[in-house]
Amino acid sequence: MRLSEAAAVTRGELRGRDCLFTGVAIDSRRCDPGDLFVALRGAHHDGHDFIAQAGGNGAVGALTSAARREPVAQIRVADTTAALGRLGAHWRAGFNPLLVAVTGSNGKTTVSALIAAILNGGAERERDRCLSPRASFNNHWGVPMTLLRMRAHHTHAVIEMGMNRPGEIAYLSGLAKPDIALINNAAPAHLAGLTDVQGVADAKAEIFSGLGRDGIAVLNADDPFHDHWQRGLRRIGVDNTVSFSARGGAQDASIAVSADANDATDANDATDAAATDSGNRFALNIGGQRAQIRLSLPGAHNVANAVAAGAVAFAAGIGIEQIQAGLNAFPGALPGRLAIFRGIHGARIIDDSYNANPASTRAALDVLAGFAGERIAVLGAMAELGAHSDEHHRQIGLYARQCGVRCLLVLGPCGDRGLEGYASGFGAAAEQYDQVDHLLARLAPLMESRAAPGKNGLTVLVKGSRAAAMERVVARLVAKSEGGWPC
Repeated sequence: MRLSEAAAVTRGELRGRDCLFTGVAIDSRRCDPGDLFVALRGAHHDGHDFIAQAGGNGAVGALTSAARREPVAQIRVADTTAALGRLGAHWRAGFNPLLVAVTGSNGKTTVSALIAAILNGGAERERDRCLSPRASFNNHWGVPMTLLRMRAHHTHAVIEMGMNRPGEIAYLSGLAKPDIALINNAAPAHLAGLTDVQGVADAKAEIFSGLGRDGIAVLNADDPFHDHWQRGLRRIGVDNTVSFSARGGAQDASIAVSADANDATDANDATDAAATDSGNRFALNIGGQRAQIRLSLPGAHNVANAVAAGAVAFAAGIGIEQIQAGLNAFPGALPGRLAIFRGIHGARIIDDSYNANPASTRAALDVLAGFAGERIAVLGAMAELGAHSDEHHRQIGLYARQCGVRCLLVLGPCGDRGLEGYASGFGAAAEQYDQVDHLLARLAPLMESRAAPGKNGLTVLVKGSRAAAMERVVARLVAKSEGGWPC
């Protein structure tokens, strides 16, 4: 695309030499030669301060909203975030892949990766036929950036969509114009901007606003809001729906996709699946056909994620053999999402540090409960839970106790009511630390004592919201082991 075309699309004014640009970057350190650099204003940095650095790395132009004397051509706009969205929507309109939009309170990134694995097929030469996000690119910056990576060889695309408040997903769906839209689930998350779970469910349903009349909505039949979403779809004239269930509850859907975890290849698969490092085995039922799945992801919730991915793929016209092949070939846990490692003193470390809300934390504790031996949970705060944050934390503390956790260590500032909620639910064995070093000074000898000869092993779960940066704990536990290898 030429800078002059981008200026017209973004309602901006080109100042400087017109030329072709071949990519778009929002991080000046990652600009490639030929890129257009978009100067975004964030909470901690202003991209306008890094235009010269972007130019030094090869950017041929910059999208800006402030007057700066810089050595590259500039497209001056009122708002660079809005302009990035317009640019992404314009670029997407030039291609016609079958586009899938994915949202949900939990599992968005995992489901998106599973869908992409299926849609990419098995042949090595076809690995890149499905466009998918890099990491969790699911907001007003990440979605346009993914759309701008679309190329003619992409037959399919998967776009992940997240939100913090009403209206955000409607905006993203309008940019992407999906052919298929999935709501994986609705649970307490981002309540500070949405008040309650009903608000979350309604905000998630905005994903359907970008569907045309021939679009397909994919719904979780196990979610309490399934019927609510169905009624909303009828109001907006979307008649094509696919429902899925990990509990066999999708029989009334136009197309039913379900999992039978009690009918797997080996007699012990269903009971052992969520309690082993290797993952899950279950039978997948789609449109009267049946396939055995060996999924390299732990946790019963990942069975539901796999079934959701299968439902989307089936809605996209993919046969059950390719769905089976894609799920069985999935390489395993994504970074920070129930990735399992060996750590110091031979302990098993469950790294679920990427993010946290009540539902995902319960799911992680269920995985922890499936392992024999001693269990320790290291938890950071669950952010954006609104007025009832302390009660949500208390319920998780109580649930950790019910899951057989012997010791709960909490990382975060003393006096935080949410973190204190963990302790009030768990009891006197909960300990709170405001610094990583202090927590590790307690945790390391505790792990050594639990790993003594004759013990059945030790498993440590590490989880918290992004703001808690719990990956700092994981890095220390794994890096100090003999290499830190995956289990």
